[in-house]
Amino acid sequence: MASRAGGSQRRPIAGAGGLKDITEVAVRLFAQRGYGATGMKDIARELGVQAPSLYNYVDSKRRLLEVLCVEAMRDMRDALRDGIARGTDAADRVLRGMEAQVLFRLRRPYDLQVVTRESLRLEPGVREEVLSLRDEQRAMWQEVVRAGVDQGRFTTSSPELASHLLLEMCSSLQVLHFSLEGRVPERQLVESFGGFALALLTPPADSA
Repeated sequence: MASRAGGSQRRPIAGAGGLKDITEVAVRLFAQRGYGATGMKDIARELGVQAPSLYNYVDSKRRLLEVLCVEAMRDMRDALRDGIARGTDAADRVLRGMEAQVLFRLRRPYDLQVVTRESLRLEPGVREEVLSLRDEQRAMWQEVVRAGVDQGRFTTSSPELASHLLLEMCSSLQVLHFSLEGRVPERQLVESFGGFALALLTPPADSA
């Protein structure tokens, strides 16, 4: 039997596939309604189960928030790492990393919204873990940018600032705004953000 998040053993509940299904519903409701306005009964209703059944999987709504925030940041980190690893050179690593960031936000549109909006509700230790996972992503970008500068591929004067901007430039809300109702196709979004990233790292030479 698998362990419950935060304690003892869990039992299957009718109408849900386990903690994964619970977190998927919870992150959507937390994003749409806010953590404070969403109760365990609301989550259970979406899953078609009774609220007490959820406590077989997670001890409290607060713990559920913590689980989904840490899971989201781990998955985001892993997606970025895998994307960068597919790159064949400095520029391609930037394009692949940016592609990974954009696709993650398109396919999991609520995760980053909830992490950003509700992080102050997390217990200090959990919040530190979330921030550490964010720092790992920034460090990945710094490594890519510094390597490109050392190789003469990038000309940015501040790899630290550039790395921060690469991490922040495609927020979930920006990506969702442009992709809303198919307004901008997925591939065009990926290519556009990739182009912005390379332009940031290789600004035009001074014409003077």
